[in-house]
Amino acid sequence: MLSKTSISVARDLEDLEKHLAGFILLPLSNPKYLQYLASYFRLNIEFLTIRIDGCHIFSPIFIMKPSGMMFSRLLRYGDVSPFGFGGHISLLEWTSGRGDPATLSNGLNVLISFCLRELGLKYVKLKVNTYPYRFSDNELSKIRPTRERNIHSSLYFNSDYIMEAKDVPEAWKLIGKKSRNVVRKAERRQLKFRLGNQSDVGTFFSIWRDDISKRHQAEANVYPDFFRGLVNEVPNEVLLTVVEDRLGVIGGTFSLIQNQTLTFLAYTTKKETQQSGSKNYLLWKTIEYALLNRGVRVIEYGESIRESSSASFKRHMGAVEYPIIGIRVFKKPYHLFSRFR
Repeated sequence: MLSKTSISVARDLEDLEKHLAGFILLPLSNPKYLQYLASYFRLNIEFLTIRIDGCHIFSPIFIMKPSGMMFSRLLRYGDVSPFGFGGHISLLEWTSGRGDPATLSNGLNVLISFCLRELGLKYVKLKVNTYPYRFSDNELSKIRPTRERNIHSSLYFNSDYIMEAKDVPEAWKLIGKKSRNVVRKAERRQLKFRLGNQSDVGTFFSIWRDDISKRHQAEANVYPDFFRGLVNEVPNEVLLTVVEDRLGVIGGTFSLIQNQTLTFLAYTTKKETQQSGSKNYLLWKTIEYALLNRGVRVIEYGESIRESSSASFKRHMGAVEYPIIGIRVFKKPYHLFSRFR
């Protein structure tokens, strides 16, 4: 067991990747992806690793300044002073067995203090992905990221939905009976599944834009170019799949594959085809391909609000719920939406 707390800032990506080798690291926490994200939106990024008695945390921190950057607008934070946005923080390991709320709270407190004092940030937003550890609601209620008087913090909880399967038969069994029947029904419509390419990106996002809610339209304007760049940056780790009927492309998925994990970044099918199971069919065929051909063993459907229709859909597609802990912290006095005051 470690006897004291230590925190390090990684400057060399190669050294960081060696340090993280062997740990369970979801694709959205992968340094290569995060570095591309920072480069695309012209942000500074710091890779922090924290060791504290009982736990080991990896946290990327994006540092933004109020220069009207696209990523700042994308996150809908308005006109703000320098602040940090943490990517999906990964709990790399627990050196004392199963994780506990007190240990996690201590680790987060060290991280927050470092961001506010050493990095000079005014506002920090963190998101802790607890996979592969599952905290109960009672344990989550005991997490306290900071107790300092001059720092305001608030917590919110969502869930990540993940399926683990070593092969296609196991994955098929994990999917709910209703969803399996929907996939069979879609197969009888003679839909065609295939891998996508750069020319399919525009078509995919035109369908996706029609399917998402109005509050995500800002992302819809940014994502096509972002994902085209991602295909060029990490071509071996990006998976684009599409599904077609006799009239052409009706949907697709955009995913990352790293560390034997498939993470869906975006997926959709035309609204008029969803009643006949096109989305279930598309996701299943993508999972089947990834298991058979890309060595995938973990499927991450992504974050959803608990008890939402999206969460229900993911559970029917074989996913298990893992808590995501959202944390917002800022120094007092500080008004995040100061321009509206």
